[in-house]
Amino acid sequence: MLLEGGVSFSKIHKRWELKKLNGIHTCTNSFISQDHVRLDSSVIAHNIVHLVKTNPGIEIKTLIVDMHQRFGYTISYIKAWTAKQKALEMTFRSWE
Repeated sequence: MLLEGGVSFSKIHKRWELKKLNGIHTCTNSFISQDHVRLDSSVIAHNIVHLVKTNPGIEIKTLIVDMHQRFGYTISYIKAWTAKQKALEMTFRSWE
């Protein structure tokens, strides 16, 4: 049964699941799997912006470890690097 707003009950997982969201997604699921395509660099940037603001020189491998500890997802180096660049821009604006 699909309800308004893209929410449906999953018989497999025995819980309500949001299938479609219009707008910016501001929360994350603590059960993200290794192949979760929705955990992109923009979502990661929003989750690491406080780390980057505190330490702009934070190493990429530290961000990868942080994401794995918090969400159980090992992100690629390039995805972490891109997320850090976005977080730097969110914090300090564009270099231009």
